[in-house]
Amino acid sequence: MKNVLILADGIVAKHFLEKASQNYVANNSYFVVYYDDKILPKTKTENFRFFKFDPTSFVKLSKLFDEKLSQVMIVMGNKIDTIASYENIRRLDKNIKLP
Repeated sequence: MKNVLILADGIVAKHFLEKASQNYVANNSYFVVYYDDKILPKTKTENFRFFKFDPTSFVKLSKLFDEKLSQVMIVMGNKIDTIASYENIRRLDKNIKLP
């Protein structure tokens, strides 16, 4: 089983989460960090856990790395937040998969 972290914000993230919640891989766990309730999928499955905080927060993000993450996906609409999140992820784990 893989633990996948998804940092989500914006309209693209809303569509991505809708599709992901419908077509998820059942044996994976998904940790979704968001800060706007508008992007949450209508249906939530048990292997998706949602955390409402700013994905650019290094301290809060670091707590999720206790989960032995295997992959991180950044789906954000704001370039500055995307870059800040990416840099924080790399500070926490230089080798984690970031497709």
